[in-house]
Amino acid sequence: KVVIKKADNFKVGDKVVYFEVDSKLPAKPEYEFLANYGYRVKTQKFRGQVSQGLVLPMSILPDGVYNVGDDVSKLLGVEKYEIPLPLSVAGDIMGTFPGFIEKTDETRIQILGDILPKYNGTKFYATEKVDGTSITLFNKDGDIGVCTRNNRMKETPNSAPWNVLKSLGAVDKIKQFNNIAIQGELIGWNIQGNKYKLKTNEFRFYMFNAFDINNYRPLPLDDMLQIAKALGLNTVPMIDSNYTLNFDVDTLVEMSKGQSKINNQTRREGLVFKSVEYIEDPKLGRLSFKVINPDFLIKYGE
Repeated sequence: KVVIKKADNFKVGDKVVYFEVDSKLPAKPEYEFLANYGYRVKTQKFRGQVSQGLVLPMSILPDGVYNVGDDVSKLLGVEKYEIPLPLSVAGDIMGTFPGFIEKTDETRIQILGDILPKYNGTKFYATEKVDGTSITLFNKDGDIGVCTRNNRMKETPNSAPWNVLKSLGAVDKIKQFNNIAIQGELIGWNIQGNKYKLKTNEFRFYMFNAFDINNYRPLPLDDMLQIAKALGLNTVPMIDSNYTLNFDVDTLVEMSKGQSKINNQTRREGLVFKSVEYIEDPKLGRLSFKVINPDFLIKYGE
């Protein structure tokens, strides 16, 4: 649901250009109304109505033929906004994120209306979406590495990702799994405003994915849970381990609301849904998506 300008005079059936939440638009005069927000599209509330995204007329596009579903982000210079992990926490960069592992980035349900309905009746599991920073630990042919979302990090005394995973024993234990990566969310007292109210110098890691490097695909739920147990790692809180998909955006957004299981004084960021068995969609890739809690976005100004 998006609040629009009356002056745009949209009619039912018009094609429009839709910008997701966390779209970062270029600093151009036509987007000057977003300058105070750093040209970033955020969830907002106007006269009691939650607005998740931005809708603009087709006239902002260069002349051409466009079809519903076309991705015009590169054409318009739109990028995804990401909050980088401070180097004071991450440590020193060793290189870029390795190409043999898939980056973690779920698609918002609001743009999947042409994909998900055909999977109604499919079994999914739903986990809490934890608001921290994505961390990957891998073992590729004996090469052990730790990465943030975009970079591989050196093993240094000031690297929180390395230090946390070593303290949990995961760095040593992953040696028993060749060509496996595990991915999870690092939360801490100086990460993302410490929404979970951790103590000073406290960090935690919650695993949400296990990745088969040889076959370049995520492992199904049961395998992921077995690996997490072998590594002695907590997983992100499970909300529903046997959810039958009934695609309805409003219902799923309502389901996303609630308090975090990490700290019940904090609103949870939302939910992530993944098929129980690995399914790959031709357009989406892995059959998974996220549903963001609008109450969380409004409270924390995300």
